[in-house]
Amino acid sequence: MNRPDGDAIWFGDYHISEQIQRDRPIDRSAQIAVVDFETTGLWPQRWHRVVEVAVVRLGLDGGVRGEFHSLVNPKRDIGATSIHGLSASDLVDAPTFDELLPELVEALDGASFLASHNSRFDAMFMHSEFELAGLSPPTAEWLCTMHLSGGGNLATACDRWGVDSGTGHEALADARAAAGILAAMLRIDDEFAAALRSQPPIQWPALASHPRGNYRRALPRSAAVCGQARSQHYLATVVARASRQGIAPTAAIAAYLDMLDRVLEDRLVTQEEAESLGELATQWRLPVAAIEDAHREYLVRLVRFARADGVVTATEHADLCTVADLLAIDRGVLGELLADPRLEYDNSGALPRSELQGRRVCFTGEFRARLGGRPICREVATALARTAGLEVVDRVGKRTPPAWVVVADPHTQSKKAQQAREQGVPIVHEPVFWRMLGVAVE
Repeated sequence: MNRPDGDAIWFGDYHISEQIQRDRPIDRSAQIAVVDFETTGLWPQRWHRVVEVAVVRLGLDGGVRGEFHSLVNPKRDIGATSIHGLSASDLVDAPTFDELLPELVEALDGASFLASHNSRFDAMFMHSEFELAGLSPPTAEWLCTMHLSGGGNLATACDRWGVDSGTGHEALADARAAAGILAAMLRIDDEFAAALRSQPPIQWPALASHPRGNYRRALPRSAAVCGQARSQHYLATVVARASRQGIAPTAAIAAYLDMLDRVLEDRLVTQEEAESLGELATQWRLPVAAIEDAHREYLVRLVRFARADGVVTATEHADLCTVADLLAIDRGVLGELLADPRLEYDNSGALPRSELQGRRVCFTGEFRARLGGRPICREVATALARTAGLEVVDRVGKRTPPAWVVVADPHTQSKKAQQAREQGVPIVHEPVFWRMLGVAVE
């Protein structure tokens, strides 16, 4: 904190007029709302959105007055999962930003300052999200712990001030860490605290004029229900409802496996898909034993393909675990299959060149697989697809839709994925796509 020319007190790039401080009575209840956003990317101008928000209310004595946090459904691809640790399945049931506004504004209301580590970033996203929700963002003074603490990232600042940085890139942990830095400053600098006491509370926009009235409750990270768990439940229900007796015709089993393959292409089983499989199993008189055998056979096929080069990569193993869970097969059984030397490589998962030639494919989101030790970028993916004879397109058009939309996360809410679902374009999970092309990824 410094005083340029004596006419203002600056907090990083933000300041409070000293005239305001002199003219207003001291408010001993003044508070700071420390905010942190986790986002899909760095630039709201490029349609990046908030995926998690947290608020820690701090008194000027350094004491915590309250906390609020929630996941936020961005209604688009979620960006770098490796950074914020969230998957699209975590956000399926989360409120959108505008649905969360009543609780968020309640958590912020009454505070005289907003604060964060790198407040330019958080102020930029708050401004963008309020505008997208049809509201004018308030005029607010921001305190920036990055500037106040002498620069550096949050972990560095925490280390400098003896504050626990917690789990990085989780909104609540980061908000608590920034609040801890401010609390440490307030406790040793009476002048700093005194300079804050005269600021009036921030005036938040009235939500009565908000154009959308569909509000939902906050969903903390710890309470998120993974969509895959629901998928597991759905297919387990198919097995539970099947007949305990009977002999399944070979043709019926083959047909069931074909339908199962289509359902699991995107590694996501909806309730409707599970019910349809259940109806087919009943119609074709498939008993429980036949369905369980079919599920095992499906997993065996994937294990055979994964062992193409004698090494089951991390991407392949993760995909096998996902499928085993969806098929209600214990992972111990998967481990036994992977260790079984009798299961030799089978390339039946790869499509013939004739079935790929000239067909259109569209990619959405960031890839997670690696090739040759390096992450697969969009340019590499495009080259691999074109080498296989595919045409790569950027849109899911109605007149000439692609044959597939490839996703890294089955629950993605990207615009392309939403259009694919609306138009009935098959969504293919990334590991499945590379298998279709016969490309062994890591």
